[in-house]
Amino acid sequence: MRHHSTLRRTLTAVCATTIFTLGLAGCAATSTESDSGAESEPTATAETATPLYEYLAVTYPTYDDDEARANHDDYQAALTTCMTEQGFSYVPEEYASYSGSTADTDDAPFEDRNTEAWVAEYGYGLTQVQEEYVPDETATVDPNNDYVDSLDGEQSGAYYAALYGEYTAEATTWEAQGCQGVADHAVSGEFDALLELHSPILSAAEALSASFPQTPELVALDAEWAACMSTAGYTTFSTQPAPYSAIFDESQALYLTATGMTEDARLELQGREIPLALADFRCSDEVDYLTRSITVQAALEDQFVIDNEAELDALVADFTALA
Repeated sequence: MRHHSTLRRTLTAVCATTIFTLGLAGCAATSTESDSGAESEPTATAETATPLYEYLAVTYPTYDDDEARANHDDYQAALTTCMTEQGFSYVPEEYASYSGSTADTDDAPFEDRNTEAWVAEYGYGLTQVQEEYVPDETATVDPNNDYVDSLDGEQSGAYYAALYGEYTAEATTWEAQGCQGVADHAVSGEFDALLELHSPILSAAEALSASFPQTPELVALDAEWAACMSTAGYTTFSTQPAPYSAIFDESQALYLTATGMTEDARLELQGREIPLALADFRCSDEVDYLTRSITVQAALEDQFVIDNEAELDALVADFTALA
């Protein structure tokens, strides 16, 4: 069963939040970008995989370029059928393969990022210049442009209503999202149905992840880390994920300005990011933050698995059968 790349990512959000602990140079759970430009699901390293992750990992869709192409073709075929039934011409879009690569900060595995040398050069890796994925220019033109341009205003409006649905704040179901919703449901409907079927256990896993920062063991560990950071001159951070989050939020805010992140702004932020990340790395290493936090997390998840083993086994069985 192939899943269209625009399917709901509810499960991803739930599963990603079960990897609670931030690594010393970023997230311990990592995600990668495939050759097709699509982001793959988070993965855990050997030292960060935990009991609950072992159950939920089976639900992560994985894609390679051949799978992405087949997935795209299935979606376009369903979209073409729907638009034809609505009385419109529709030419399936060609699959756009991608070329190019990202900078070393994206490509580096966790074990490489989690070294003082890497952090001293890249910080959290948030302000490095990244190479963009450049799509194959032969596949970027929508083959339906000329047809849509030939329609008058009323017909054009009807075409887009058929394609996208009538937009309202309540239009969250696939039925309300026009032929794109129909095509998405045709390709990923079984997957979405399983999300709904197993939503109680997935919601419970999400609630468990939300409770983790408040556990007494982690509160005490964060206090040790914060005391070290204070000695290093950083007194405003009370939890280990906070410095990374602060730099990430600031970088995102700069990217979202009208001018984007200018080179001067990038260098200024990087000048604060690297020493902060270094202090974080050293203090995390001093208190053995990663190992101790994973130990706390694993204990919580062990109990969760014991309490919910039947539901988790059913989830694994259903998603394995769908793969």
